[in-house]
Amino acid sequence: QTKAIKYVFDMNDARFSKWPIISAPTEGAFLATISGYSLSVRRFQVGGAPYSPETHGSNAGPSTHAANYGWPKKFFACRRSSDAAEGVIWQDQNTMNVYMTWISSNLLSATTTNLNAGGNFWLVAAACNNGNHIVLVTVSKDKPSDKTQNIVAQAYKIDATTGATALTKNLPTQKGNGGMNIHKFSSSGASMVWNTQTDKLCLSIARTMTQSGDGLNHQGGIAIIIDAVTLEVLKNFGQTSGHSFANSMILASDGTFLGMDLGDNYPRGVHMWRFSDSKKLGAPVVYTFKTKHATSANGKAKYTEISTASKTYYKWSNDNYVYTEIAHTGLVEVDDGILSFFAGEKPPLDNSKVGAAMNAPRNFGFVKVDKDLTSKTILSPGAVVNGGFYNFGGGWSAQENKGINFLTSFTSMDQSVCRPKTVKLGNDSILLTWEMWTPKAYVRSYGMVVDKNGKKTKEAFDLGYRMMLPFADDLVYVNGTGRIVAYAGTADGFLTRYEICVGTSCPTKPKSGSIPTTTSTTPAAAATTAAATTAAATQAAPAKRKFTTSTTVKVADCPTANSMASNTSIQAAFQQAMKNRIPSAASVKVQLSKAGSCRRLNEGTRRLADPSVKADYTIEAPAATSITLPSKVDYESELNKELAKVGNAPVQVTSYNTLTEVVSTTPTASAAIGTHAAVPLLAALLAGISW
Repeated sequence: QTKAIKYVFDMNDARFSKWPIISAPTEGAFLATISGYSLSVRRFQVGGAPYSPETHGSNAGPSTHAANYGWPKKFFACRRSSDAAEGVIWQDQNTMNVYMTWISSNLLSATTTNLNAGGNFWLVAAACNNGNHIVLVTVSKDKPSDKTQNIVAQAYKIDATTGATALTKNLPTQKGNGGMNIHKFSSSGASMVWNTQTDKLCLSIARTMTQSGDGLNHQGGIAIIIDAVTLEVLKNFGQTSGHSFANSMILASDGTFLGMDLGDNYPRGVHMWRFSDSKKLGAPVVYTFKTKHATSANGKAKYTEISTASKTYYKWSNDNYVYTEIAHTGLVEVDDGILSFFAGEKPPLDNSKVGAAMNAPRNFGFVKVDKDLTSKTILSPGAVVNGGFYNFGGGWSAQENKGINFLTSFTSMDQSVCRPKTVKLGNDSILLTWEMWTPKAYVRSYGMVVDKNGKKTKEAFDLGYRMMLPFADDLVYVNGTGRIVAYAGTADGFLTRYEICVGTSCPTKPKSGSIPTTTSTTPAAAATTAAATTAAATQAAPAKRKFTTSTTVKVADCPTANSMASNTSIQAAFQQAMKNRIPSAASVKVQLSKAGSCRRLNEGTRRLADPSVKADYTIEAPAATSITLPSKVDYESELNKELAKVGNAPVQVTSYNTLTEVVSTTPTASAAIGTHAAVPLLAALLAGISW
């Protein structure tokens, strides 16, 4: 008879991780390599909750409602000219604070700064001038009950070195008079590009509009030009598509803004467009797709051609499903044209293959067009396929696909291209990556290389690691290095930097003294080998230092003290205030309590002799990081900012103690676990079990 064995591990403050430390507290590993390809990673402790595809996006498979309507971008890459540093702008998914993280040139450390933006706003777009400025666009989280009301959207100009705000501007969100007509944030997100030669930005943004004449709040995308110096809106081009469920944009070689969005009706398809600072320069639909028709007559005739014995369709439609994902960036300009990439269902125009958000496996496709978008010239080979659908009014809307090519040929619903991404390499070749998903679950990640005509030069290959990326984020090519960078967050507060190498110069194994290997040289999905775990186990020294401090704030009266001490929003404000002032901290925890004692007065009221609230902080920091407590004045200022966000009156800090380090005497992990316990734990880690 088999007996169950129960293992108990007392980890306490000891570090036990499958990720080797490269330079405390930075972690890293060499993840996979085959001929002409390698993948490595660095993990920087930034704290908080940067967007994690594993945590926040794991339920958005291609068959889901969320995937159809799109997700906004989460990480925005930057470069800084003063020191050639690599940076990324991101938003904490819990506090909504916006941060910039700059990574050292040797990739061994990172510095994170709170930009004092966000709060009750979504970060929807960010762009850098590769000099010393960053422009952010945020949109309020408000959802007005009044359908005619517009909400606030703001643009910030940020100093890329200090994080200080140089300029803030409320964008015109009203209906009419050149306004952006924003009633509510749309999850379909935004894209923004900065032309540093003209100091103009182009913003493509999806939003829900204020009430129209039919009484409804419609959704659609628009494009505007913003002066990067003044943050004034110079031009509103109006609607790009409606509805608009995804968008992507690049700066073209001639300085114009080249983009596309994914429309469900006006127009229905992948809609490519080009803008100068002042006018539209063409807007063809380069790929279009099938339509689900109504199953109730509504005064319209039967659609005999697609009706069956079990289901009758009628000659009108109002289909919001698009059966397609555009790639990001998705548009690749080469010397003789533009390639547009997407994932779609085959055959694209078969109106009988409908009924759900996903009805056939998605495959990676593209079409190549002439740079002059007004000519609507298709350059890629491929048949002309005609189709169409009956629109909402019952009229026939003709559709045509020409020069559409699919690079993959999946036939199982459990094998679909999801999160397609593209990046142009230095030699006019193009790297494609995608995640393979079942209708609702991630499977593994793949890559492929094609030339400027979309011809495969490297067949599809397994990336060899569970590299899940945010839905709409772009890959970044590091000029002159042959390296591609992508970012993601983790649930435990790490910023993950993936580095992909494609080409003959890629290492086939780590060089001596470089980051350790964590996978075999034959990539296998989600593989994590014993090398990483063993390396981590031998580095079981405490990875964090723990400190305590306390502060006391004076409040108006006893009821206020009682209320604040038990209010979770107030507690979160105290916690965030300290975290904002100590960005290098791995975690900040706080416990509030009422200070002093109440006494009853003759009129039956209660108050404290000196009404106050005490905050007991526990602060953890990476082992190699020193932390400094902010001054009393700075802390009080930060605390009152955070308290104001939750509607609390200002407080006065009356007591402010120094940091005290907590020294642990607990044995290290290797000693505490022991040989017999370590073996099954290592096996569990190798199997991908999370403890």
